Amino acid sequence: MSGDASSEISVQRRNLSAVLGAEDDEDAEVLGRAMVYRAGEVLVPRDWLMQRCRDLDVPERIIPSQTTPHSAYKRSQARLVTSNVQNGGKRTDRRFVKFDGIERDLKVTLDLKDGSGNVNHLTADVFFPATLTGEEGGKWVHHDMGHFNYDKDTQAPVAVKADDIPEALEALWDEMQVRAKDLHDRMLESHTGDDLRHMVYLNMILNSPPQWPNVIPLIDRGGLYFVPEGPLTDVIESMATIFREASENFKVGGAEMAIRTLEVVDSDDKREWIRQRVEQSLEEMVDDVIDEAFAALEDGEDTADEIVSSVVDRLDAEGHSAEQYNNLLQAKLDVGAYLHNRAKQSSNPDKREIIERAMDGADL
Repeated sequence: MSGDASSEISVQRRNLSAVLGAEDDEDAEVLGRAMVYRAGEVLVPRDWLMQRCRDLDVPERIIPSQTTPHSAYKRSQARLVTSNVQNGGKRTDRRFVKFDGIERDLKVTLDLKDGSGNVNHLTADVFFPATLTGEEGGKWVHHDMGHFNYDKDTQAPVAVKADDIPEALEALWDEMQVRAKDLHDRMLESHTGDDLRHMVYLNMILNSPPQWPNVIPLIDRGGLYFVPEGPLTDVIESMATIFREASENFKVGGAEMAIRTLEVVDSDDKREWIRQRVEQSLEEMVDDVIDEAFAALEDGEDTADEIVSSVVDRLDAEGHSAEQYNNLLQAKLDVGAYLHNRAKQSSNPDKREIIERAMDGADL
């Protein structure tokens, strides 16, 4: 072979029959979807999100609760000194401030520093150029402007101006008080990109309801997930629409929000890949359930009967998911076998009894 080998590589479409060895395209079936998602910086009005979820039949259980006043305070404070021009997380503006009786166009950098509890301290660094200071390179002068706190009684932010704030910065302080109040009000009626990400990750992947099959990570540490074909893929498609529309209409910065899916076509190697990932995921989930039960047993806060009842409820859900995947993959995943192995590995008779009672009580 002569020349650059990469120049001789080409890509082209191929029929499913050529890829899978099926006799015709109709023999190929879809097992589910491979899903990736990314949340961005958005502020989505709650009224809009609720309406779109109703329009798209998004299950109510995965819709986030309304932002609490305390959470709104924390979210508004995190955004208080940010602007479109970022400087290490600080807000830097050129503004006219009056010094020595004369309005001067000076650079002011605001920063919000964490204090104890809910207190955040607002500071300002003002840059005086060499023409004003007589010093080579000019000079930055630091000022404490005041602090913000959260009032539990009124459930609103409180602003306290510093006693020694320069008169030249008082107008800026007043502006930031108004901004803090407006941001808090906006956060009360909005959802962030993290809220939408939690709809997918916390409410669909980590804490899916018992009637849903588990969403399985296709690679270690997540990032790429398998969603079995069926009603759950319909929910994912609805969430993809919400992500896209939120990114188009309410993005305030950062990357585009999106949920992307690719069909996973049925074949022997795909079924085996997914089966291995489901098996690993089920084993890890069973381990988590048993470890939490052992921790509760050692803490002594719950009785053995209460612990067993809790374990049985969770194992029933895992057994239901395993059964659904067995039907999908023509496999023989067995949650009971994982429990049996854990019982054999345990040298503690009390812990072994917990597992054995759970095995007897669960519908596996």
